[in-house]
Amino acid sequence: MRVWVVALLGSHGARALAPSGGATPSFAAFLSDQQASIVAELEALDGGGAAFGADAWARDDGSRGLTRVIEGGDVIEKGCVSTSFIEGTLTRERAAAMTARGRAGVDAAGGQRFRAEALSLVLHARSPRVPTLRGDARRFVVLDDDGAAPRASWFGGGCDLTPAYLDDGDAAAFHAYWRGVCEARRPGSHAGLKRACDERPPVSTSTSIRTQRGAISREILLHPRDLMLSTPVSKESSPEQTAI
Repeated sequence: MRVWVVALLGSHGARALAPSGGATPSFAAFLSDQQASIVAELEALDGGGAAFGADAWARDDGSRGLTRVIEGGDVIEKGCVSTSFIEGTLTRERAAAMTARGRAGVDAAGGQRFRAEALSLVLHARSPRVPTLRGDARRFVVLDDDGAAPRASWFGGGCDLTPAYLDDGDAAAFHAYWRGVCEARRPGSHAGLKRACDERPPVSTSTSIRTQRGAISREILLHPRDLMLSTPVSKESSPEQTAI
């Protein structure tokens, strides 16, 4: 666990939530920069000469992404750091679900253009004593009628740790790190964020592990009303977000 916290989380978690100064780049550009930086740091961490491949993709609708995969390293058995930038149109069902949850700026009839931007990563260490780390940061934007300017947008993201061998020290270090990140951004926010995370239904494939002393340690980094950047953020997922 200390491998991931010191080498990766320690530099990128706080940076992602830190107030920015000067001109603010687009969120898509920010995610691409973060991807390149994370990949470089992980290659240096591994130290065995293993390198991330690069698989870029694009669709006719303007969607694009870059998948970076590493395997066979001295430290990292297999890992992936991906960015996806999706363009699409809200279906009636998805739009209705959003408005039912109180999303302002969304037409319940559907038909609005949307943009979904995300960076996600998963890291599996060669040693079974080092937990698997998964994380993501994303933004969902509903565009105005001409599909040019944002009408509504929200951020989301999270990070979870999945150990093969339970270690209370790993769980403590993980939560202490994210507590520091959240409290630095908005004092008093961490307890509510962690409670929202703990109340979230577990992933079916990990239920048996999670029920053992909270073996899967999860934090929701961004959540509406509790921790905001420039616009409300959400831990929700949707079919459009699932695609990324």
